[in-house]
Amino acid sequence: MNLLLLGNGYDLSLNLPTAYIDFLDTVNYIREHRMNHYRTVADLWSSETLRAHNKHIEQAYCKYEKVYRKTILPDGFTREVGMLAEESIWFCYLLEAFNKDVGWIDFEQEIQTVIQSFHTVLDTSNGSCIENAYGGFHKELYIVLSFNFFTTGDKNEKHSVLKGDHPVKPEYLIEYPLGSGNQILNKDRIIEHLYDKLSDLAKLLQKYLEVFIDNPFETIVKEKMGVDQKTFVYTDKAITLNYTHSFEKLYPTISVLHLHGEVGKKIVLGINSDDSDDGTVTKTDYIAFKKYFQRLVYGTDKSYISFIEHVRKNGKVIGQISLSVMGHSLDISDRDVIVDLFSVSSSITVLYHNQAALENYVKNIVRIFGKSGLDELRAKKDLKFQPLSDEKEYIEEQGFNTFEEAFR
Repeated sequence: MNLLLLGNGYDLSLNLPTAYIDFLDTVNYIREHRMNHYRTVADLWSSETLRAHNKHIEQAYCKYEKVYRKTILPDGFTREVGMLAEESIWFCYLLEAFNKDVGWIDFEQEIQTVIQSFHTVLDTSNGSCIENAYGGFHKELYIVLSFNFFTTGDKNEKHSVLKGDHPVKPEYLIEYPLGSGNQILNKDRIIEHLYDKLSDLAKLLQKYLEVFIDNPFETIVKEKMGVDQKTFVYTDKAITLNYTHSFEKLYPTISVLHLHGEVGKKIVLGINSDDSDDGTVTKTDYIAFKKYFQRLVYGTDKSYISFIEHVRKNGKVIGQISLSVMGHSLDISDRDVIVDLFSVSSSITVLYHNQAALENYVKNIVRIFGKSGLDELRAKKDLKFQPLSDEKEYIEEQGFNTFEEAFR
């Protein structure tokens, strides 16, 4: 069986602006110009300011301008998206957090940082105010104050000093003990609100991907605008961590499992599990932010689990599985999935774009498996790294081990 693991690098290789920074830049542009009348995707992405600022949007516009001019925005779309962005505490935080010098942001790392900051600050606060008990600059408190749980607050960025007490809004307080009149932080309500607002951000991301990526790409494929439909023709099943439907639009006969959800349905947007999830007593205060929790409650991993159980019947892997990795960084944030797929595969091919990507792949595999694990993968799993420029060689290799051959 030829199995394929896909990440966002696959969509980017098609010149689709699916990076988180592309979402932030486009939605922020809409937020700042939402009263303007935009009729098509091209009306927005033709902005010289936006294209000069974002290379992915510039590349996509240059390649697919014809389609973008025909892709009509839904009625009231820019006004709705602009208002949602304005009201989103997560969107405003992430927009402020990204590195403006390199135009890059790691959403999952930023979400992890926010969650850890709330964990630290809330666990050290007992009254109705949050205090800077440390004096001077306190990173976690600075981040928490970026969210609107407070009636007042002074973030003095110029001197990197946080001053005074920060009273929490009444709706996030609870009387304890009952009847005493004493108010303390309602930590559960604060965490619940933080998660609800992250879910709203996920919905905003879905709107972007549907209107700016999925809808126009369907036309791009129909009009055969120079997109590859050969490289993965021998794939039997694809497991994607992308939300978009670009792969199945190009390869409609191949079965695709969306492990983290998909456009038009629920999507997983959160952080990886950690040591706290496997302790003797597991704390569940922030469990809703964990990807494994969201996969379970949203039901996005049902087909994936069934597949793993099928190929690992009675603890033994059935047939020969040739795994290819395309556009997924193999980052430790998806460690559980990577370990699963590597363990059931008899051979593993990691496709890479350039030398820097190759080096990052090796580093990330070592972070997950260790140096001895890397050596074992190379010896027992035929782990190899292949440049995408060797497309012909890759296709020829895949053609010899199809699903029918593996299970006949």
